[in-house]
Amino acid sequence: MNLQHHATILRVEDTNTFNISVFSLPVEYQLMRLTHFGINDARELIKKSYQRPIKEKRQLLVVITGFITLEAQNALLKVLEEPPHSTLFLFVVPKDFSILPTLASRFHITALLPKDATQSSDKTFETFLKLVPSMRLVAIEEAIKKEDHIWQQSIKQGLIRYLSVAKPTPYFSLLEYSARTLLTRGASNKMLLEQVALTLPIS
Repeated sequence: MNLQHHATILRVEDTNTFNISVFSLPVEYQLMRLTHFGINDARELIKKSYQRPIKEKRQLLVVITGFITLEAQNALLKVLEEPPHSTLFLFVVPKDFSILPTLASRFHITALLPKDATQSSDKTFETFLKLVPSMRLVAIEEAIKKEDHIWQQSIKQGLIRYLSVAKPTPYFSLLEYSARTLLTRGASNKMLLEQVALTLPIS
């Protein structure tokens, strides 16, 4: 793996079975493998990032996790914007995990998944974007009723990508708030998706 950027996100099919040793990494690394990456883990990672490596000029901090809390993502913003010169970061997360747009902008994002999976997700959101609000609400209702989590995740991922490139509008902050909240476990998908449906401009 060629780590030219100071911070990289690698999206994989399954973080539980992912083996970092299959890659030829350019520096020695420290590994944190966690099911749930929370605020205390973020603080520990930040502390490690400012510790100078003993044997080499640079160190690589690797985090393999299935979920990063919203609080932890916000805590990482500063260190990833102005990282120590001696530290590289690699986060390995599930392919469908949503990252805050403000945090994602600080990463080089790559993926180990078939191209058609990403294309399918993009197409789902593009279709949703072209619908009038009333039809978007119908689509959400059907997805919730059928428990179609793949469709819901495609809309979330599409919204994140949309916000990362969209020009600011009077509704941008509301959409970003919805995206942030959708990343929080326990949030009501239906209510937030309906808010997105009524706020997104028609493509």
